[in-house]
Amino acid sequence: MIEEASINFYGITRCGYYKRGNNNQEFCGLADTLDELSTWVNGKDLGETCTYAIEDGEEGYLTYCFDITKIHPHRGIHSYHLE
Repeated sequence: MIEEASINFYGITRCGYYKRGNNNQEFCGLADTLDELSTWVNGKDLGETCTYAIEDGEEGYLTYCFDITKIHPHRGIHSYHLE
């Protein structure tokens, strides 16, 4: 049976916690967020990696994290591969 899926790629310009109306990041940047996601996903079955539910009558699709792999940093840039 063939299943349909879509893959989205994002260019993330800012990630973290910000005070309302302030452009200065308070804490938890992109690398921290992806490290936490990697730790959270580790050992879970695919069906356990969705962080929200779609209520009856709502339209939409669930999103799952199949895999996340940290690629070793090069010149201080951390790269991640998410599936």
